[in-house]
Amino acid sequence: MDALALGDDLARGLGSHPLTTRAGTGLAAVCLVGAATAIAGPIGFIGLMVPHIVRPFTGPSTAPLLLVSAFTGAGLVLTADILSRIILWPGEIPVGIVCAALGALAMLFLLQRRR
Repeated sequence: MDALALGDDLARGLGSHPLTTRAGTGLAAVCLVGAATAIAGPIGFIGLMVPHIVRPFTGPSTAPLLLVSAFTGAGLVLTADILSRIILWPGEIPVGIVCAALGALAMLFLLQRRR
């Protein structure tokens, strides 16, 4: 993946097969995200958004991105859980709804930053 970030020509020069790598990575990502969403429900949406949120802070390398994403994702789900218990005291909102709301805010922030 790091070789592909340099461009197709350079990746080929480094011995990688860009099309095969992209297809395999895409298939693996689809299967893993589908499985995570099936097991965890809408909370899996956090796993899709967190890497995009932390990439400006970690740079293009994959290893720091994964490490920071793991801790940030855990913190975001913990924050959503705490908010879901506080918002309608003494009742609570499902965590998935709060995660979806936080994910939507993050997505809007990312879209705004791109423009």
